Amino acid sequence: MQLRGKNFIVLLMSVTFLLAVIGSPLVFAQAPAQAQQPAPGQDAKQEYDTPYTEEEYNAYQAAANEPDLVKRRQLLLKFMDANPKSALLTYVIPMYQQLMQQSMKTCLDQQKYQELAAVSEEYLMKYPNDLTATAFAAEGYRGTKNYAKFIEFGQKVFAAKPDAATAYYITQAYESMKDSAKFMEWAQKTM
Repeated sequence: MQLRGKNFIVLLMSVTFLLAVIGSPLVFAQAPAQAQQPAPGQDAKQEYDTPYTEEEYNAYQAAANEPDLVKRRQLLLKFMDANPKSALLTYVIPMYQQLMQQSMKTCLDQQKYQELAAVSEEYLMKYPNDLTATAFAAEGYRGTKNYAKFIEFGQKVFAAKPDAATAYYITQAYESMKDSAKFMEWAQKTM
């Protein structure tokens, strides 16, 4: 498939937008570490002081070994909700974060924008200040042409990391929504 004209420019701007946000040290400071699996009965070293039960460990193992990524994501989320003080959260949380970021990147790479927006919002329910997930949500909504939701997330990205590419996309969203006052306001921020 050859990209020409407007399609090439849109793709180029999308990549620029995401690279500007994802390339930021602010974003990588939030990236989760690779999760290590505990041995049965091993106490996790962190702020979770409640030792875990065999039932918790079995639920953790079931989630960690689930080959289906969607089911694994659901099992990890269920574990976190059911065991908010478990020592195993030391391993579950980074695993969940890594899985979610992998899912968001895969959706973006495959241009599954509706799924990208949904996965990003699911992640933001647990981690509302994650700039990477906010940028992914913005891109998902921009891809589905849900400009109101794109603006909501795009403005959060711009507030944390102002750049001309983000301002340009917000300007274009306001133009599509026929909001000339906001269009003019954001057009000035593109310069």
